[in-house]
Amino acid sequence: MMKPKKVKAEAIFVHGWGDLHQELLKFTIEIFNKSDAKYIVLNGAPEYEFGLPGFDWWQKELIKMGVNKDKIVSIGPAKHTNAEAQGFMNFAQDKKLKSAIVISVPQHIIRAFLNNLGFIEKLDLNLKLYPMTLPKVDWQKVIEIKSLSGVSEKTSRLGRLAGEFARIIEYRKKAQAGNSDFCLASVKEGLEYLANLSTY
Repeated sequence: MMKPKKVKAEAIFVHGWGDLHQELLKFTIEIFNKSDAKYIVLNGAPEYEFGLPGFDWWQKELIKMGVNKDKIVSIGPAKHTNAEAQGFMNFAQDKKLKSAIVISVPQHIIRAFLNNLGFIEKLDLNLKLYPMTLPKVDWQKVIEIKSLSGVSEKTSRLGRLAGEFARIIEYRKKAQAGNSDFCLASVKEGLEYLANLSTY
C-alpha cells in the first residue's frame, strides 16, 4: 500500500496485530502527527494475540508519547478482522467521518483495507479510506501468530502474506455467497478505489 508524505484525515484506525507492535506504534504516532486526526481508534481487546499487547498497552504507550486520552477510542473487543472493520464503521457512522487512515502490519494491510472497503460499499458510506503500513520489514523473519480464535501458525512474514492472499480469495467467495460473517471488497474494487483517491 502507498505511503503518502501527508494525508489529512479525521481518524486513524489501527488493526490489532501482535507482530511488530513497537514499530506499528511509532508509525501510528508519526501518521497521527501528520494527519491532524481527531481520533486514534483501536480494537478494545486486552490482547491482539495471546500473551501480546492489546488495547491497554496501546493506550498507555500512546499517552506516554503525548496523545491525549480522549483522542484514543476503543471499538470494543473484536476477535477478528471483520469484527474490527465492522466496529470501526459503526464508529465512522456515529461520528459522520468523511476520511480515515487504516493502519496495519505489511502482511495484513491488504485484507484489512479490503475488509473496511467492503463495509463502506455495503453501508454506502461517503468515506475516504487511506491504507498505510510500515515502509520496511524483514520479510524472511519467522514469526508465530497465536490468534484470539485459538489458531497458532509459525511462518515467515512473507509466508503469512501469501496466506493472506488465500484468505482474501476464500473470504471474498463467502461474502459473495451471502455469509454475513464476511464482508470483503474484491482486489479489483480496491485498486479502482485507490486509483480514484485524489489525495495521493
